[in-house]
Amino acid sequence: TLSCGCKVMGRRHYAFQCPRFLPHKSNGLRRNGSFILLFMLLSPTLCHSFSSTILPTTSPPSSTTTNINPKLANRRIKSQSKNVTHAIQILESNGRHPTVVVEALRVCGNCQQHDLALEVFQQYPSEPARTMTISVLGSSKDHYQKALLLLKAKGVTSASYNAAIAACGRAKDWERALKIHNEQIPKEQRTTLTTNALMTILAQCRKGAQALRVLQDFDKVDDVKEHDGDYQRRPSRVTYQTAIYAMVRSQMENEALEVLEELVQKQSNKSQQHIVPTDPMFDMLTAAFHKRSNWEYIRKVEQLRHPERSIELSEVQNKYSFQQWDKLE
Repeated sequence: TLSCGCKVMGRRHYAFQCPRFLPHKSNGLRRNGSFILLFMLLSPTLCHSFSSTILPTTSPPSSTTTNINPKLANRRIKSQSKNVTHAIQILESNGRHPTVVVEALRVCGNCQQHDLALEVFQQYPSEPARTMTISVLGSSKDHYQKALLLLKAKGVTSASYNAAIAACGRAKDWERALKIHNEQIPKEQRTTLTTNALMTILAQCRKGAQALRVLQDFDKVDDVKEHDGDYQRRPSRVTYQTAIYAMVRSQMENEALEVLEELVQKQSNKSQQHIVPTDPMFDMLTAAFHKRSNWEYIRKVEQLRHPERSIELSEVQNKYSFQQWDKLE
């Protein structure tokens, strides 16, 4: 019943594909509509498949989507990264999946909805959500104190502590950041990344004495070697560089020079060879001593930079003239 017996198309075809039943100018709607009705009556079993593929269907869109895949939900939230209502609707439809909660919290941060972010975390608590909530609340000077209260729970990870220290840095609260680093963070969770974040805050606030004390205490910590060969709790190149930067900004050039000398001497020890002095360390000290016109200390810095040859004072004065020094600084 479905095949057509005519030879108009030159090959066997279905009846609804026959050009004789295609709509014409005069009575196309009548022919096409009557054929579809006749076809559906003759083949009731194919009615549903034909209507779903040929006839357009209009169904009202659903207001909320349920049981969404977490990856799909994250993509939908990222597609409208500044639409809080859209993110909350997807979050409520998807349930308590941590990754979806984190993406919704990120949208709250983009829209400066700090109180809403705190409500979302209280409704869907998890450790990744805690870290993101601290970052969102820490972006505002009026809400970063609420972010620090989230550290009182048990099982706080190093990522949450790092986010809290970064929040203190945005608020220029170096004392609170130092207290979190020394008192609240357990020693086994005090990583190199955490100490580097604290060093950056101390350098921004010109607290060279505190940075030197943290560096000395951190240098005494026993090495904890991870399975991949990287060291988790030992000073890195960034640690020394930010510490020297903090001391230079605090007019502690002599102490910074002593730290650089110790770092150069440690190159003979195989366990310390991963910390190689960088050019910015030498340049910062050279710039600080140049402001005081202390050519002798500049010569010491250059001697540490090039230990293979002897540096003369006249060579330093000719090298760091004002024209050349402007380019270096």
